[in-house]
Parts: sequence; C-alpha cells; structure tokens
Amino acid sequence: MPRPTLRDPAEPAPGGSSRREVAFALGAVLAYLGAALWARQVSIPGPVLLWFPPAGVAIGCLYLRPRLFPALVAAEVLSTAWIMDLAREYGPLGLVINAVVIVGAYHLAGETLRRLSLNPRLRSADDVLVLAFGCMVVGAPIAAISGVLVQTAIDLVQPDHLAQSIALFWVGDVIGCAALTPAIVMAGSAFLDGNPLPLADEEWAHPKYRLSIEYVAPAATALVLMLVGDHPMRFVYLSFVPMVGMAVRHGVAAAALSNAALAAVLTAGANQLVDDPLARSDLQLLMVVLSVTGLLVGAVVSARRDLLEASQEISEIVEATPDLVAT
Repeated sequence: MPRPTLRDPAEPAPGGSSRREVAFALGAVLAYLGAALWARQVSIPGPVLLWFPPAGVAIGCLYLRPRLFPALVAAEVLSTAWIMDLAREYGPLGLVINAVVIVGAYHLAGETLRRLSLNPRLRSADDVLVLAFGCMVVGAPIAAISGVLVQTAIDLVQPDHLAQSIALFWVGDVIGCAALTPAIVMAGSAFLDGNPLPLADEEWAHPKYRLSIEYVAPAATALVLMLVGDHPMRFVYLSFVPMVGMAVRHGVAAAALSNAALAAVLTAGANQLVDDPLARSDLQLLMVVLSVTGLLVGAVVSARRDLLEASQEISEIVEATPDLVAT
C-alpha cells in the first residue's frame, strides 16, 4: 500500500510562528551543547565516550530544520574546544574541519530521512526502520570515519588504532541516536507545528499522575537493578519489562520519551558503577536493544490503533448513511 504524501518537515507549517522557529533554533544549539556536557561529565573514564548524545540531537534537529547546519557547526566547535577541552590539540583550523565533517554527516542523515519521507510521528514500523537507516547506516558511519580521520591527522589517534576508533565512535553515535533522535523528532515536530506532544495514544483515558509514574518506571527500575548485588549490570536487562509495557500501553511517543530518560539513567549509573571495558560494551548493546525494541513495539501498537480508529470512523459513516446511498 503506498505511503501517504507528507508535508516536508523542513518547511514551516502554515501560519507557523517565527518565534517558535527562533526558539527551536536556540533550543537545538543549547540541547547540542547540553548533550555534549552530559556525555563528557557522565561517561566511563577512557579515551572514548560511552555514548555521544549530540549525534541524536543533531540528526533530529537537522531533519526538521536543515538550515540549522551553521548553528550546529558552531555548537560542535564550542563543544570540542571547551566542553571536551581539545582546543589545543585540534587548533583553530582542525576545530572547524572537524565540526564541518561531523555535523555534515548528521545533516546528510537528516536529508536521507526527508528523502525517504519519514513521518515525524513515527506511527509505523516502516518509519522506525527509515529512522534506523538514516541514523545508523548513513549518519553515524560517515561521522565516525570522517571524525576519526581528522583525529588521526592531528595525532589524536594512532594509525594502527584506526579501525577500533572508528568502531567505537560509530557505537557512541548509534546509542545517542537510538536514545534521543525519536524523542527529538516527535517533540520538535509538535513544537514547530504549534501542537502539544501527546504523552499517550489515548492520553485522555489516563490520569496524569499515573502517566507520570509509568513514564519514570523504566528508568527507576533500571536504577534499582543497577544497585543490586556485586555485579551492577547483571539484572539491568529486566528493565525490558516496564519499557515494553510502556510501549504496549501507550504507543510510540511514550516509548521514545521514556527511553530517553532510561538512557540518561543507564549512562549515569554506568559512570558510577562500571569500570570494565567488557561490561561497558554490554551496557552499550543493552541500550541499543532497549531503544530499538521499545520504539518498534510502540510504533506497531500506535499503527494498529490508527487502523482501528479509521475502521471505526468508516463504520460510523456507513451506519449513518441512508441504505440506498450505502448500497
């Protein structure tokens, strides 16, 4: 069945507010810098970050507004120079080249999502697969290769560690995209269109306090499980239960937003509790699987609800139509 034609998310909505556009641009830059600060401060010690959340922020924002490219290049320069404290190692020219190639990769991912007609509401499994392709197959690999090549040119990475550094860079970007890009895309699209972001497919049917409790349940569960026993990562996989429960009960928006909170808790907990490289890789794999599983389940549930609502509307129209016209 052909997919419906969608309005280009990069175009302002009819009657869109210029103040919302400015607020979104400012929010994108601050979110990029804030994500970089989180990655720097809340990460396992070592030469490679546990994850790189600015990648998820940048792809989501550049998908919605590609003209933010220069602003995010400037944000990446600031991030590398001051947040990551690498201004002397890169030098002025290296900082600019590094920012252009990395943010350029994220811009290409955003363009890929637009060309493949991604629905920013992510209401189907097809949309999730398109998002995964743009982030994990286009944006993250290009950013990893180009970023590490720049690092090699300035002697931050040794040539014999090139392949390993690219792989670790890619994993960090993939986790950042899986955890944050879905929430950025949905929340940003709703904001730019002047619409509230629904917390659930049937938000009206659930008390606000109960929705709030369910939203924090996966993150709270993970936090408790990380504190159990001598091996903090042993039981964290059980956070699958509340994560999938959120997706089944409330759909894709709930899955995306609660997953972003879960990723923040997991990375913060790992910073305090995990110091083994193998355990770190286990956590990274867990975060990707949790993110993708929750998002896919939520998208399938939301798509089914949309189909049932459409079928019900057609039935109501037919029942309200005179028999002769219906025949």
